[in-house]
Amino acid sequence: MSDPEATLIVTAGTPMYGLDVMGGVIAGEGVVVIGPGPIGLMGVGVAKALGAQPVILTGTRDSRLEMGKQLGADEVVNVSREDPAAAVERITRGRGVQYVLECVGIRSPAGSCSRTAPTSPQTRHR
Repeated sequence: MSDPEATLIVTAGTPMYGLDVMGGVIAGEGVVVIGPGPIGLMGVGVAKALGAQPVILTGTRDSRLEMGKQLGADEVVNVSREDPAAAVERITRGRGVQYVLECVGIRSPAGSCSRTAPTSPQTRHR
């Protein structure tokens, strides 16, 4: 296995593990991916491959958000122009999402994670 192949497997494995620990995506459930870096972008592809609907990617760089669309994001939100929780509410027509993948690795997105999902026992945060 080449180094690039190994890197791809590890990068895809991180969001796969996160979704698995949260109980696994059931087709048709919504996912928000916070952060369009390598892990977040792979999270978009993994969530879409598992049947998530919608897959919403949030971030600050338009070029990365566009890449997210190419990888399967149904919607992208530039958080420097729109509140992410309000955007998720608008996109999902008030239903929220069942999963939030925080792929930024800093403290500030944590608050928006909880605001993007409905408050129910079925909502899983990791």
